[in-house]
Amino acid sequence: MSQNLRILFLLTKGFGGGNGIAKLNRDFLTALDACETVERVFAIPRQIPEVIEGMLPEAVVYDRAAACGTAMFWRRLVTVALYQKANLIICESPTMLPAAWVIAHVHGARLALIIHEPELWTRASSRLLKVLARSVDSFAVARQHAIKTIGVWCNVSLDRAFVLAHGLEGDQVDTFDSFNGEEYRARVADWVWGA
Repeated sequence: MSQNLRILFLLTKGFGGGNGIAKLNRDFLTALDACETVERVFAIPRQIPEVIEGMLPEAVVYDRAAACGTAMFWRRLVTVALYQKANLIICESPTMLPAAWVIAHVHGARLALIIHEPELWTRASSRLLKVLARSVDSFAVARQHAIKTIGVWCNVSLDRAFVLAHGLEGDQVDTFDSFNGEEYRARVADWVWGA
């Protein structure tokens, strides 16, 4: 692939979102900004529950208007999808997968999932989600054990899964700030390029 990546990232929360999944998403967006192959990331968050402090990563266009309620989220998502060509669509929530799938097909883009909490996905009993998940090009998980959980849930090949934060043990959230940031950025770059 010779072109730089233009990524559309559908996320629940990130900047202005506290800890947990929001921190994982902030770390991921910051790592994408450091990737030489990433031209632009259009991040569409569902929520921004806290004030965003500090500067956002340069390559990230963080659509704050999308976090102004459900209707505005979907409106902003459609607008960005229509006017910003992306070659990689990343989704991190089961409720957003159908929209991500449609956008990926309209754009002719690759579709990737980040699965922070496999339990959220496996509790989603929707046959539609399972079918759509089978068409995903790549999965990124935070923990090694999640690969098998997701593989069993939607019956996908485990070779499409990639562990981003491989240093996790138990419920410990060990990401960008707490282990080698260069290693994490390299893993993110490897994943998005191969997704």
